[in-house]
Amino acid sequence: PELSETCLIEYGISPLLQLFKEFPDKCTALVYLLYCFIPPTINSHCRLIQAMKDKMGDDLNSYVFTCSRLIEVETCELSDAELYDTYYGMGIKLLSSSHPNARLHSIVILAKLAGIDYIPMVSLLQALNELSTDYIWEIKAQIIILCSNLLENINSHPPTTEEEKKEEEGIDIPKIVALVFEIIIKVKMD
Repeated sequence: PELSETCLIEYGISPLLQLFKEFPDKCTALVYLLYCFIPPTINSHCRLIQAMKDKMGDDLNSYVFTCSRLIEVETCELSDAELYDTYYGMGIKLLSSSHPNARLHSIVILAKLAGIDYIPMVSLLQALNELSTDYIWEIKAQIIILCSNLLENINSHPPTTEEEKKEEEGIDIPKIVALVFEIIIKVKMD
């Protein structure tokens, strides 16, 4: 498996990434192909994401699009801090992009992560509130999905360990829930 990962990253990723750009409607199938060559470990998946970023260079729109597809078929635990942080970092990077597709795919990534850990999402609520008036309906729909995942996570995962309680200290859950509902109400589906 390590040899196939090395060969993919060294020789195969550039042509595959070109296919992602040329045939975006085939992206999900191509993502499955990527994962056939990568061992199902967190380190391998993080290395793949980093290699994709390195190969795509300045084309962050294609990068975030591809990663929004990767996260949908992710086989590793997204609750792992390294993998979560990798996806979270790319999600917030293009959240305020002038390119609507970059914003959309950033929100797709963050929506998936909101169902795993809501605490990092708290700092993004103001940005989501501003994006809730975006003219692109797909962005509005993804904001609603993100808010739904966030509320479900808050409701279904009350802090149980001392570490979780310390992490939530200073977070006003009722205020967060009120802001999330404000965002949902603000999104107007035309």
